[in-house]
Amino acid sequence: MKNLLLVIALALAFSLVLTSCVTDSPSNIADENAARPTEGNIQRQEATQAQNETTKAENKTTQTQNKTTQAQYTGMHLPAWAESYDLSDGEVYTSYFHASWQRYSNIDSLAAAAERYIARVEVLGERTEMLNISLGEWPSNDIYTIHQLRVLEVFKGNVRPGEMIEVAQAGGQLGNLLLINPDFVTRAVGDELIVFLSGVDPKEYSEFPVARFTFVVNPWQTFYRADPVDGDTFKSLHPDNDLVLTRAELEQIAERSRTE
Repeated sequence: MKNLLLVIALALAFSLVLTSCVTDSPSNIADENAARPTEGNIQRQEATQAQNETTKAENKTTQTQNKTTQAQYTGMHLPAWAESYDLSDGEVYTSYFHASWQRYSNIDSLAAAAERYIARVEVLGERTEMLNISLGEWPSNDIYTIHQLRVLEVFKGNVRPGEMIEVAQAGGQLGNLLLINPDFVTRAVGDELIVFLSGVDPKEYSEFPVARFTFVVNPWQTFYRADPVDGDTFKSLHPDNDLVLTRAELEQIAERSRTE
């Protein structure tokens, strides 16, 4: 009887040891560790959540920009090349400006073409706007860069030193519409230039928006550097213009303007 009890006791002890080994087996421990959140998992979850918030904010910003862009053109007559575009999609639409210009072989003919002003000016700044250059019933709109100039010295035209004039040059970006003018002449704020400018008579065409602005005679021969090369000669701002301007020619232009 004692031997039977001893055998039963040993069997129970062996069973408890076996159960303990199974419970603490490597596979069970691995399962428990996998279920427990680790520092790396928490960081990845936080990074994903932050990325989702950033994406939401970017989408909201894009929607706001699209609404702003669409509102920017409300009430405008768009250029013919842009009328079929969906301006709310945020894409930049591009067109190229092309025009036929007359190039002048001497300063006298260039001065005659400058119907509005010939003057020494200082560049103050610029802006871009949709400008209707039509003198008729139907609008002819396009994107223009408007350069603000302060008059320093007058050789021709009804303007005085200290007054402001504005020069409209085709080209520039307005919202998501981009007009590229291959002949666009860039000027910097503070530059002093001698300019030859055309345009309509502001009194005769006062009811038209275009009368507020002057225009380039052509892209190459409109702007000259105001600082003379050798004390008497002025060179063009455009590298493709080899027509040289002299102080004597400017004085002759001013004398003819006073007697006209």
